[in-house]
Amino acid sequence: KIDALEERLFRARAEGLDLTADRYPYLAAMTALYSRLPDRFLEGGTEAALARLRDPDERARLTDEMLRERGEMDWTAIRIGHAHGGAAVFHGMNLAEVAAQMGRPPIEAFFELLLMSRLNCSAIFFDMCEENLERILAWPFVYMGSDSAARALQGPTAEGKPHPRTFGTCARFLGVYVRERKRLSLSEAVARMTSLPARRFGLADRGALRPGAYADIVVFDPETIRDAATYDAPFQLSVGIR
Repeated sequence: KIDALEERLFRARAEGLDLTADRYPYLAAMTALYSRLPDRFLEGGTEAALARLRDPDERARLTDEMLRERGEMDWTAIRIGHAHGGAAVFHGMNLAEVAAQMGRPPIEAFFELLLMSRLNCSAIFFDMCEENLERILAWPFVYMGSDSAARALQGPTAEGKPHPRTFGTCARFLGVYVRERKRLSLSEAVARMTSLPARRFGLADRGALRPGAYADIVVFDPETIRDAATYDAPFQLSVGIR
């Protein structure tokens, strides 16, 4: 779909639409596990959705709809990030592993995780490709964004196995796509993380080093900066930032 997306976005900008976008430098998404279900699943709210999951006939209908919409799913490519309730024991496991531990088919394990967590379960979905990522990063109106919730190394937000984008986004952008692959210049990459998004969101006196602006300064070594967070160990600070 990348060709159609590129044509549509560039045409919209050429026609005068004030359009920008953001991207993180990883090949996996993270969102609610229930996002793989048909749109109608959430009609009526949480309790109605949970009732559908408890109904064997409704489960059969949901299974048929998922297969029609998505085809056979690669359950190893869906990894539990953070789940509430009894589903928390499956943090970091992919759905094939969860199914094996439950002794159920993967689709049934999928439904059970949603029930156990009362839909409060996020997952990491490995369904992107490097070629598209690098192409999108080259578009001049794309800024760097982590798409992550705020988390800390300790305390109530230091739970589960969240996406490494939480701690690694900007360092990975600078280390991999600027220093190693030379997809952008260092100055342009810095602007895409600072002055350009600040201007986009109307943040006055932010994002640039000049008299009168807020002194929000990060000092990093362009020769050593890199991300350390991984999918197995996401709570890792990047290196090369002094």
